[in-house]
Amino acid sequence: MRTWAAVFGGILILSAAAPALAGVQYAADGGTFVTLVRNGAATTFQMSYSSGGEPALNGANLGTFSLADGDTLVLMSFTNKTYEESGSDIMGGRFAHRVQHAGENAAFVTNLNNGWQQVSVGWELHYATDMNINLLSGLTNGTYQLEVFALAQGNFSDFLLQNNNGSNYIATFTVTQEHVPDPVAEVTENGKVIVPFAYTTNTGFGNELFVVGNHPDVGNWDPQYARKLHWTSGNVWTGQVAIEAGYALEYKFIVRTNSAADYCNPLNVQWMSGPNLTTNIIAGPGAPYAGKTVYYYSGWTNAAIVYQSGLNTNWYGTAMTRIGSGRTAGEYLYSIDGIGAPGELLTFVLNGNLGGALYWDHSPANGGNYYTRLDTFVLQDGNVFNYWPPATVSVSRVTKTNVTSSLPAPLNARAVWVYVPRGYDQNTWKKYPVLYMHDGTNVFRPGGVWGTWAAETNADSMISLGMMRETIIVAVDTSTNRSREYIPPEDDEGAGPGMADQYAQFLTGYVKPMVDSTYRTLTNRADTVVMGSSYGGLVSLYLGLKTSVFGKIGSLSSAVLPATNFMAWIDANDTHGRRIYLDMGTIDLDALLWDTGWQAYNLFLQDGYAVNHDLCYVVGCGQTHNEGAWDRRLPGAYSFLLNTLDEPNLLTQSANPPELALVVSTSRAFSVSFDTLKGRRYRLDHTTDLVNPQWTGVATSVVEQLLWSTTTLSDTSSPAGGPHLYRVSAVEWPE
Repeated sequence: MRTWAAVFGGILILSAAAPALAGVQYAADGGTFVTLVRNGAATTFQMSYSSGGEPALNGANLGTFSLADGDTLVLMSFTNKTYEESGSDIMGGRFAHRVQHAGENAAFVTNLNNGWQQVSVGWELHYATDMNINLLSGLTNGTYQLEVFALAQGNFSDFLLQNNNGSNYIATFTVTQEHVPDPVAEVTENGKVIVPFAYTTNTGFGNELFVVGNHPDVGNWDPQYARKLHWTSGNVWTGQVAIEAGYALEYKFIVRTNSAADYCNPLNVQWMSGPNLTTNIIAGPGAPYAGKTVYYYSGWTNAAIVYQSGLNTNWYGTAMTRIGSGRTAGEYLYSIDGIGAPGELLTFVLNGNLGGALYWDHSPANGGNYYTRLDTFVLQDGNVFNYWPPATVSVSRVTKTNVTSSLPAPLNARAVWVYVPRGYDQNTWKKYPVLYMHDGTNVFRPGGVWGTWAAETNADSMISLGMMRETIIVAVDTSTNRSREYIPPEDDEGAGPGMADQYAQFLTGYVKPMVDSTYRTLTNRADTVVMGSSYGGLVSLYLGLKTSVFGKIGSLSSAVLPATNFMAWIDANDTHGRRIYLDMGTIDLDALLWDTGWQAYNLFLQDGYAVNHDLCYVVGCGQTHNEGAWDRRLPGAYSFLLNTLDEPNLLTQSANPPELALVVSTSRAFSVSFDTLKGRRYRLDHTTDLVNPQWTGVATSVVEQLLWSTTTLSDTSSPAGGPHLYRVSAVEWPE
């Protein structure tokens, strides 16, 4: 039996020759790509490890294709870059593929392509486009293999003869003649889909691999905002990124020098060769309403909104409708609905006329445009609310108290400052998440000798924009023993073994009980946040990962450098289940902390965290290790850890009550399906008295975790005979 040899990306494949290839020798050692079009969506796959392409075709599951639904799978094009040695000549390119059931030995189909492009001395680019090969032709029900080769005819050298264990580039897919329902994404609670990325390459010392693409979730083609992957054995780079559901993503892998000095340099990038890689992010459940609804209190005689939404960069202007009187004489309530896209960022400004003059309403928080992700909101006195606010809203305030404990000095007493947000005095029905911060003297204005984070001013601004939940902030003072209190007990910064476990006792055993008993707080883990900077960032990680109290962690300019044993503990344990914000500046002390900060990020990727979902890393270009830099980055930390989309929007619920669709109705069973909104529990009620109904709950849903979805509730033991009346009600939040 004759054999033939083909080299893919420096990998040798030996196989029994198919008749069409008998007596021909081929080699391909450069980047090799194949483009498949699945139901109209093109995806470019890598075929060789040296190609720089992703996703890999080998081992890929292309999905299920329904002949009854008219699904299509088309092989459209390939490209193959081939290197030549001195004196060698590659005469042509050839692409081979076959489709077969597992275990079969079908003949390869080859497509000769004599066209080639001399890209540079010593190498050629072979290609075929618009091949338009229907891979489903003649297939029946079953699971199939698609096997492909990209070949270059001519000589090849001994250094290419490497072994790939005889494996070919094989993907699988399934064909059925039955109808297949459209897939629905498993979206995150804020409307994104977690997408895994993996690519094998040697980036070289000091370089790392990133993914960047045509959506802000992957940097919007800006290398500085690309998402870093982490290295694993075999030069495999992996990581997960949460990306907007239903988006047609284009992306590439890039290599960057990951140092503080080079990170913010726009020229610090090596782009993957070849065309953009593409994939369609699967769509999630659709919103039960079209666009956003805005309510606006103003004394103008008319009002209009100018807005831009999501990835649509166009600006639109539309008049608002006067729907009623305002809070006082001469004020009116205006509204507009159906603008922008549900779940997306809305940037807007308002204008109107009064006494023949045109006025504009800009955000007091920044002097410019308002912006929020809320889908339904009231704008009142420059503040965005996701509930109907009282006519008069108290401003935020900071008070100082002292907390004592039975712990040894200096943990026996500590000054504590507490910030309560706007409207705390009037909204007595409301409970609040709590953020605990360290180095309390520096948290609020005027701050201490090192400056201030201006945490209350930043919170006021972000809350007023609807970009941060109304939150109680607790700032706990530090002591002269700071360098031990903020160090994990298994580590020693040089002043003695760490005392973070004792500081944790003080915070969780004394400070938190005082706060929970004095203020209206949400006491569960998901609504309890911890944040700090430098060693305060380190102790925040310790508190978030080694206690069961804090569900969200902010670690700014985290000084994990001396915490080698704690970092080893993170490496050895599964820490998944928190939400973590990390950041770092690029100069001075932050430059010294740079590598270990990214080491923490890598460990969290290793544990399954997904960027944009439960992990965020921000680089402050040109920023140093001080309160001024943390003040600048604090708004981003607030919006990630205390996202307003985390809580139910009471206005959206009231504007969009559940609409029922009958699923089952028999003499003893009744089921309905309906749209659900985040943070709500729904109850199916029943009555037999149509005149004076006395409602009885017969079924209750779980609390909805997604922005929107659908659910079904059933009464499986409906009484026989007589009329029956059912309703679905949303349980008030908080219950």
